[in-house]
Amino acid sequence: MKQVLVVDDCRELLPDYLRFVRGVVDATDLPLNISRETLQHDAQIQVIRQHLEKKVLDKMKAIQTEERARYETLWSELGKSIKGGLFMDYRNTEKLQDLLIFESSHSKEQKTTLREYVERMPEQQKAIYYTSGESRSLIEKLPQLEVLSEQNIEVLYFLDKVDEFLTQHLREYAGKKLQSVSRGDLDLAEEADGEVKEDQYKELLQFMQETLKDRVKEVRISKRLKSSPVCLVSSDSGYSLNMERLMAEANQPILRATRILEVNPNHKVIKALDKMFRNAGGKSNLSDCCQLLYDQAMLVENHKVEDPVKFANLVSSLIVQAYN
Repeated sequence: MKQVLVVDDCRELLPDYLRFVRGVVDATDLPLNISRETLQHDAQIQVIRQHLEKKVLDKMKAIQTEERARYETLWSELGKSIKGGLFMDYRNTEKLQDLLIFESSHSKEQKTTLREYVERMPEQQKAIYYTSGESRSLIEKLPQLEVLSEQNIEVLYFLDKVDEFLTQHLREYAGKKLQSVSRGDLDLAEEADGEVKEDQYKELLQFMQETLKDRVKEVRISKRLKSSPVCLVSSDSGYSLNMERLMAEANQPILRATRILEVNPNHKVIKALDKMFRNAGGKSNLSDCCQLLYDQAMLVENHKVEDPVKFANLVSSLIVQAYN
């Protein structure tokens, strides 16, 4: 007897992250007198599953290579499922990470794979830089990107919410670590210049840190900023600011990300704060300015300010003092 339908919905044939695949499997070696429970543990089913996984992933790779425009269209519908596979299927990690594509600062027209990013990297670049956000337009305005843009270093844009969780499993590619532009220290040039400025503003930074001690772990000179006065970053360990925001949106209790306020020593605002610090008469407003800069950095990160009424009152008060 041939062409007997054994089961019309065998979920054991493919993993959950490939649930979008539809088709018919024609096999000659399956026993017919079996139950669904037996079928789940049948050795032949496991062999078929392995072959199907390989065929599907190889086909997707072929489409990515040979029909890029079609692949990017498919990715908009199936990308989240493939990313989910990196959480579920450690056996195929290498194949799955090669299927990933992201928007990046390299091109607005075409997404990029991790391999393409690495191939474009300058020899001296040690990390794959990325940042997360709700849209490309918002990401491109982030102050943390300023020094990277100036040095023409490519940055991947993680726009899906799942991307933030993806980085917990995909920490490196081709021997290059994935580095968030908003976490830890960026391994870039201009170290010596930063050290001189930090010593110059040492007392001001100590004052700012004491003022904001309930909000930030540290206030330090930034090596990321070029045109913005301040930005918020988090440490390499623990939760990121974006992860904290996503969990808050999902009403999931979570520990706060470690907040580090970085200041641009060349910005007029920081120079003005230093003058206020050295002027005994100006110190009365300095604490308010520090609070405003912190809230400004929070808004840029798409976080709510902790006390909107106080923020509004401080802005109004400083305007009155400046022009009264």
